Amino acid sequence: MSIYNRISESKLRSKRAPGWICLLAILLLVGCTANPFPNSSAVSPTAPSTSNGAVTPSTATSLDLSPFLQAHSVLTSLGNKVWPAFGTAPPPYLVQVGSEDLLLGNATPPAAVVPIPGLTFLGMPVYLQTGHLVPVPAATTWKVGETWCVAIPEREALQHAVDQSLGIEQVSITTTTYLRVLFHESFHAFQMTSTGGQPRNYSGISPARLPRHTGFSQENR
Repeated sequence: MSIYNRISESKLRSKRAPGWICLLAILLLVGCTANPFPNSSAVSPTAPSTSNGAVTPSTATSLDLSPFLQAHSVLTSLGNKVWPAFGTAPPPYLVQVGSEDLLLGNATPPAAVVPIPGLTFLGMPVYLQTGHLVPVPAATTWKVGETWCVAIPEREALQHAVDQSLGIEQVSITTTTYLRVLFHESFHAFQMTSTGGQPRNYSGISPARLPRHTGFSQENR
């Protein structure tokens, strides 16, 4: 699910209630969505070039990890209040930085990615791969190996992509907006993990029989 379908949220942020309340309300209304790139699981990571077993120096290692640490902290403390088990195991992050991807918080990474010496996230190595698994600069969910991840460009690159799509200064990807995107896509990663990557199909079912708290209605089922 791309950020572009939810841009109107940021235009209304000046009228919102406090941020964490908005997060709870938004996530409770989110419906399960399919991966917008259905062949993602068939794409394999490519390890960066190495010399004597060490990762080639990369600008990707300068990524500011603080938004991802903050998102993880909020999800672990509030996620289970939004949805049962949502905050139990927040998803890893696949972050586009320049011409490379960084994989953060993945306890079972694919064999092809390479750990960056001395760089950790939540006590786990940060992994690097050359090129991008997601073929466009979009905020979405992506299956890396056997794990559904939040896939997102670094904030400046996401801002550039939005500017290219909607026009300069139409939408500002602030630190707060970026965190909201991380929360939103984290819920989709949680959904895909919970359903095994196969969202439920409610077509043809009477609205009265829809399960509670799914976010589906007669209009969007």
